[in-house]
Amino acid sequence: MRRSWTLWISLLAGCGRADEPRVAEETLTTARRENFAYRAALRQSLKGDIDALREMLRFASKTDAAGALGHGAVLAELLVKVGEDLAVHAAAKLDAEEKRSCLDVLKAGTCYSSDPRVKDVELEKLFPALVAALQGRR
Repeated sequence: MRRSWTLWISLLAGCGRADEPRVAEETLTTARRENFAYRAALRQSLKGDIDALREMLRFASKTDAAGALGHGAVLAELLVKVGEDLAVHAAAKLDAEEKRSCLDVLKAGTCYSSDPRVKDVELEKLFPALVAALQGRR
């Protein structure tokens, strides 16, 4: 009985909310190291909070290789949910390095995501206006 409770609690701890993209543990580890309240920012972003979304985009420049894949998948899935327009507005205040990092992490995330709307889809097809903004063409 004790073993089944431990398993149940472990499963609940790693899942987050049903409407949230699944977050890799490596991404959360990097966020903790950077003192970034990842899940709180994710939840606020899902509600359309542009400042929280900007911080999620900015975090791409602070994550390491292990956390980048998971963060990229979360970002891609998040942007499908909140819409490209909000992301373009949020990205407008990023500096050049943050934009480059965000673009790189998003590209990796489309390969890592398990969401069929995102998985292995070219970023330019998913979010053409955002890619243009991140590349400085908009």
